[in-house]
Amino acid sequence: MRRVTYPALPPALLLGLAAGLPWSAVQAQQQGNVTGVQRQAQQFELRRGQGDARVVQGDGARAARSVQQDLKLRGEQSRRDAAETRRREQQALLPRQAGSQEEGAAPSAAPAGVDERPLWELLRHKDLAGFDRQLARTRTQDRAWTPSAQLQAERARLYKEGEIERLFAYARSGPVGPLSSSQLQALIAQYPQDFSCARIDRLWNAAELFARAGRKDAAYDLYRSVFPDCTPASNRIATLYMAQQNLGADSEMIDRLIAAEAAGTRDADSDAKFQRLVYDRLLTRLAALDPAGADAAQLAPALADGIRGYQDAAAAALVGWIMLAHNDLAEAAVWFNRAHQWQPANMDAQLGLLQIRLQAGDIAGAEKLLAAPALAADPRAKAQRARLELLRADRYNQAKDYAASLAALDEAERQGASRQQTAALRGWNLYGSERYEQATQLFASQYRATRDARMAEGWALAENARGRLAQLAAAPESKQAPLSVYVTALQSQQLYYQKQFIQADSLRQRAEAQIDAQPADDAAQLRESVQGYLPDALQGIRAASVTAGFSYSNHAGADGQGHLETLAPALRAQWFGGDNGTRQYDLRVRNLRLDAAPISPDPVAQALGVPASATQSGLQNVRELWFGADDSVWLTDLGRLAWQAAAGVTDGGAGGTDLHVQAALGQQTQWGSWSAYVGSNPVRDSLLSWRGQALPGTGDWWGDVRRNAVGVKALVQAAPRWSVSANAELADFSGHNVQGNSALALDLGAGYDLKLSGFDYFNVGPALHYLHYANNQNQFGWGLGGYYSPQRSVSAGVASQFMTPEGRQSQLSGNLELGWNSASQSAAACLPSPYRGVAASSVNCGYAGGSDNGMYAHLQLAAVRRLAPRWQLGVLGDLNVTPGRDRQYAAMLFVRYFFEDRAAVFSRDLPKTTRDFSGQLDDGR
Repeated sequence: MRRVTYPALPPALLLGLAAGLPWSAVQAQQQGNVTGVQRQAQQFELRRGQGDARVVQGDGARAARSVQQDLKLRGEQSRRDAAETRRREQQALLPRQAGSQEEGAAPSAAPAGVDERPLWELLRHKDLAGFDRQLARTRTQDRAWTPSAQLQAERARLYKEGEIERLFAYARSGPVGPLSSSQLQALIAQYPQDFSCARIDRLWNAAELFARAGRKDAAYDLYRSVFPDCTPASNRIATLYMAQQNLGADSEMIDRLIAAEAAGTRDADSDAKFQRLVYDRLLTRLAALDPAGADAAQLAPALADGIRGYQDAAAAALVGWIMLAHNDLAEAAVWFNRAHQWQPANMDAQLGLLQIRLQAGDIAGAEKLLAAPALAADPRAKAQRARLELLRADRYNQAKDYAASLAALDEAERQGASRQQTAALRGWNLYGSERYEQATQLFASQYRATRDARMAEGWALAENARGRLAQLAAAPESKQAPLSVYVTALQSQQLYYQKQFIQADSLRQRAEAQIDAQPADDAAQLRESVQGYLPDALQGIRAASVTAGFSYSNHAGADGQGHLETLAPALRAQWFGGDNGTRQYDLRVRNLRLDAAPISPDPVAQALGVPASATQSGLQNVRELWFGADDSVWLTDLGRLAWQAAAGVTDGGAGGTDLHVQAALGQQTQWGSWSAYVGSNPVRDSLLSWRGQALPGTGDWWGDVRRNAVGVKALVQAAPRWSVSANAELADFSGHNVQGNSALALDLGAGYDLKLSGFDYFNVGPALHYLHYANNQNQFGWGLGGYYSPQRSVSAGVASQFMTPEGRQSQLSGNLELGWNSASQSAAACLPSPYRGVAASSVNCGYAGGSDNGMYAHLQLAAVRRLAPRWQLGVLGDLNVTPGRDRQYAAMLFVRYFFEDRAAVFSRDLPKTTRDFSGQLDDGR
């Protein structure tokens, strides 16, 4: 006989059956009740910004149940086929048994003088007791007589048959116990040929009795003796079906029997049944597995050939759900389409195709499928309609049509979606509609109920949009993740946009530490979600650094008076500390070479007795040491307040040693920023005002003017592109042998951000300045300060400020202001205060008043370049031309080294004045 395979399963699968494929206790329990598998409920999971609604699939269990139902029907048919084979085998044995009896009833020869026919007649009627009595009487009558061999054999055969039948009848009448199973074992040992392929009916009966007695190993031994040579092959196939019933469908023994049969030879019909048995067995295992599990994904491809060969629509749909559960949409579509082609009414396949359309965001394709009456009538389609509305809502949300998205969410709820399932997108729609209070209430209530990270994100963003992030940070819920992570991340982002990079980096690290403290899965989800809020490129922003450079400035004016050249090499150290690592410390040392050119006695000096020939050097060497610290403090209701304090010592020149201080307090707010400051700093207009000048030949000196100021300034973001700034300052001036003075300064400005590509900002707008001094101190005679001090100065012009983006490898900033200035100065006394008895009226120098009008201009450019991870190069240029103040220009060049790698350049690295490399230690403002 030839072996036929249709459809042939891979040999590896047959061997796998022998080796044992995954078959857990839970799976075995499911197999025992294949119609009781429960369908899992669908869960909708919407994620903002991903453009689709993701679904935890539940219809794979329904497809598995359909497969299991088909398997159950085929199993029942297989049992009927096996019972029919058993009946036919038993019927085939009846003629053979009758033939044996007839042969025994007709002896070939009888001993002389004895008639054995009565004995044969008793055997024919299976009356063994009567036979034994008759045999005894016959032997008594003729002691020389011996029964024929045929007669004895037939009597032994009938006795054996009787023993076997009695044991079978006894076992059938009640439970099979140890005694009867032991007797059966003894009979098999005594009559092995009667429990072999030749009497396969008895082999099946005996194996069944052993299985009922719990002796499945003995039953297996009987079944195993059939394979692979017992004929006909149909009996072996029937044996496999019976073994599955008696040994258990999930028994590893069945795998060994199948492996043994695989080596046998079968006719076409038997081989087809064998292949179907193997296929169904593997399919049973597949249907019992979790469609989303790794075992299902591993086993499904091995059944592909069989599914295609049998055109098994239910199995094809199941494989489609398995592929869908593993996000292989293309392969899932192939299997769903096959199932639909083989069985157009298969709802599992149609639902699978529908979910693929939905998962792909194909709203039109999903609507077309749902238009089919049969699918529309399926109760499971309602959940898919809800999902379709969720997708539609998400699509509207992406298009910023928040009203339409909210309407779609209402429809989704009417189709069965729960408020929990729509809450996230509903909250984002409210947020997008700027209904922040409603969004806050929804996100907050959902978060308190679920502690879901998406709700925490929405709550934090909504409160941030309301300007209440500080209040949320103080709430009890914000002390624990995940809400604490989003609050901290948004605070970091807020500080970054406000260009408070040190504080932003501190909160960034705090947020990352909070994420790392969460369980691994939660941490991964939080890290992915929060990453967009955490400012990047801040690596090394708090690295300690050392800066070296020099500056040069030139103030035009008459030699020995207004003219001053300054060359200042400097060294600055910067480091960070404090509880949060946000406190910045700065230490700067400068050596200044102040050159006012030769100083000749002016008329006042000559009037005071200084010879006209007593020219002195205008060169002074000065040293400065400044130390400063700045940080911020968090006040729950007021927000974050930044503070700064600095103190400096200036030594050298006529003025000797001076101490200077300054302090400031400020805040970035939702509407802009404000600051207040106070300081006492030198007036650097001239050598006289800065360090003072000596009166030759007298030992006296004057000058060294100190500016004591207090002021406030504010910036208001009046509109998305418009900002308005204001500054007000009161200042008091005092110096050694110098007349006192006071001043008022007011500055107003407005800027419109042009939003030019490649710039962080590019503002253009009007500027207005007002300056008033009580006294004219712009002269250089005894008792006068030598600094610009008009009684009235009004400037009106156009100003522009720009800066390139933050966090790059280089950064450039600039300020340009052009306009008209009008200033006037009152007349000044030549000798404001008497000197050694010399009255002011005795000196006639002609310091008359005057006015200056004309164009003014101020240009400043600063740039910093990252040369290497730890090196920066910076430059600053400044030009100022104002009527009455002549011209001033200055430049600075420096190199900075960091003790840690820095990722990028930020605006805090840019120099602000030609006295400092970054920050403003001694600006007074």
